[in-house]
Amino acid sequence: MKKLIYILLIFNLQSSICNLYAQWVQQSSGVSTPLYNVQFANSFTGWVTGSNSVILKTTNGGNNWFNQSIDLSYPKNLYGICMLDVNTGFITGWFETILKTTNSGLNWNIQSNIPTNNGNSNNAVSFINPQTGWICSFLGRVLKTTNGGSNWDTVNIGNTGPLRDIQFIDAQTGWVCGDVGNLKKSTNGGINWLSQPLLTTANLIALYFLNVNTGYTVSEQDNYIFSTNDGGNNWDTL
Repeated sequence: MKKLIYILLIFNLQSSICNLYAQWVQQSSGVSTPLYNVQFANSFTGWVTGSNSVILKTTNGGNNWFNQSIDLSYPKNLYGICMLDVNTGFITGWFETILKTTNSGLNWNIQSNIPTNNGNSNNAVSFINPQTGWICSFLGRVLKTTNGGSNWDTVNIGNTGPLRDIQFIDAQTGWVCGDVGNLKKSTNGGINWLSQPLLTTANLIALYFLNVNTGYTVSEQDNYIFSTNDGGNNWDTL
């Protein structure tokens, strides 16, 4: 009897593992250009950004994608996306590009867009509500808005190189990461930034926090994932 129970347990475990690895299915985007970012507002509705000013949207969980690309006078790489819900969201990209939609991407309003090979590359964007958000840029700049992107103020983050990703959990607490292991945290809405422990000299290209304590960042060259459970005071290597 015990042997039978063990066999059944092993069978169930194997079935679970098989199901786990079968959850990822390749989906066709309909375009051949590189794609850089993806975000879903719910299990059905999501967006993808890419090169050549590509914006794609799905309303059936990614089974089909349709084009919402916008004419920016020059094909630009669109890197950052933050959708607050199915209607309101922001996209950032090359040469100061900032786009906003309030109607689910039917229209993307240009908040900032300058000629090619000028200005800064806006790499990532994070909003906590329709009014308050932050952007990080390739030239080490952080921007903040408190009026839905109508105006942006430059935040002093100190000496830094290219910044790749940014996320705020609430109006006060946020993180930004970038090249050569650059990782900083703010606890006052981005007014001041404190350097986190140096985890690596590789580029930190993405981060994600579940809450004010638990978060992750990933490095580019040495293929590490780092995790924290105390808001960034200490990090473990995965």
